[in-house]
Amino acid sequence: MSFNKITIGDIVENLKEWAKNNKKLMIISHRSPDGDTLGSAFALKLIYEALGGYAQCTCKSEGAPFLRFLYAGQDFITYEEGLEKDFDKIVSVDVAAPGQLGDLIAIKDKIDIMIDHHERGEVFADNYVDGKASAAGEIIYKIYQQLLDEGSIESLPKACARIYAAISADTGSFKFSNVTPETHMIAAKMLYEMAKEGIDHSEIARILHDSYSEKDLQARKVAIDNLKVECDGAFAYVVLTKDILDKEELTDDNTGSVVDIPRSVEGVLVGISIKQNLERENEYRISARSNSDIDVAEICAL
Repeated sequence: MSFNKITIGDIVENLKEWAKNNKKLMIISHRSPDGDTLGSAFALKLIYEALGGYAQCTCKSEGAPFLRFLYAGQDFITYEEGLEKDFDKIVSVDVAAPGQLGDLIAIKDKIDIMIDHHERGEVFADNYVDGKASAAGEIIYKIYQQLLDEGSIESLPKACARIYAAISADTGSFKFSNVTPETHMIAAKMLYEMAKEGIDHSEIARILHDSYSEKDLQARKVAIDNLKVECDGAFAYVVLTKDILDKEELTDDNTGSVVDIPRSVEGVLVGISIKQNLERENEYRISARSNSDIDVAEICAL
């Protein structure tokens, strides 16, 4: 099946038309949601509501507790079979391939627009995919800015805070190689908008990057204990089996950042974490990070 590549302008026109015609919008995040998918989804929700529409965000799971500030004061719906029947339009955000939809894969053919920033994914709907964007949050910014420039909406500091958080989350607080000059320019604009409501960007950064539960810290300790370094110090990895995770009573919420452990070893060019699925024991999730020009996305796509 072939799908159409669309533009930011197409998305903007669709959103305006849907809101005008009272279309209810479901916004989908990927399973085990991170800061980018949640921040982008809830920013888009606020934007659609500013257009006069009704929107809700949903996912297979709610995500780590520390990310709940991204939907403070808004409803989050954990997906249950048939939920899509209550909505007229569906948009996925930061979902690179159908497999990332989790339980929502059953409705992938009903998705109207796919918004993503991963170069090597699998399109499953009419799509806007910008592989040069550091985060899906950059794409949501472009939607927001066009609507703002044409006067369709007014300034939305709370949406800007979520866009800023989405970008900060997927760039490691602007440390990763996916950061571009445009990333910093967008972040600066978001800071300016956030200041209108006194939103503290440093608190967002602290929550995202410097705040850990006891279980999170325990997960990092387990990762250090199981750290392996190979290839004369150029490659490091951590394997967390179901037995290890069960023994330590750790969940996906606690282990989301363990890939930072092998990546942080001095001299390492590529760091990888391999985690066994707690529900499907024959399935493993691999996260890879590069400290060099090695394209780990290309490797993972093989």
